[in-house]
Amino acid sequence: NLRRGEVVTIVHRGERFRETPADEWSWGYKADDPRVEGWIPTLAHTLFVASRDAPSPGLGVRPLEEGDLLVAHGQRGEFVWGRVLRPGGSSEGATGWFPRSDGLLHPVSASSARALLRSAIDARCGTSADSLLAKLLRAPTSQ
Repeated sequence: NLRRGEVVTIVHRGERFRETPADEWSWGYKADDPRVEGWIPTLAHTLFVASRDAPSPGLGVRPLEEGDLLVAHGQRGEFVWGRVLRPGGSSEGATGWFPRSDGLLHPVSASSARALLRSAIDARCGTSADSLLAKLLRAPTSQ
């Protein structure tokens, strides 16, 4: 059992199983009790960055721009539900379904994202990077 805020060490990520081929899983253990280990959804610990522009593939799916940061909260097939921060854009971020095609989204460490936000957003928007990350990481209310 994991609770929000618990620290987990990920040993292996990106595993897919026959029963749920669209979902990715990671193997890890609790940092404060390494005897507790198991599979967790990869989305539970991953912040993504878009490596290229991706237009909306259809109704109900939002486009991505190169450099967008995506906090994903759910996945169905090749689409993820989450919030996007577009550096230099709206501080609220867009919420909705986004494409997840091969090579489009790459994992980024939260500390790297925080450094990026501090240098890009503080200077351009006058918005605190820490408060912006807190807004993005809030759980969405609907899917």
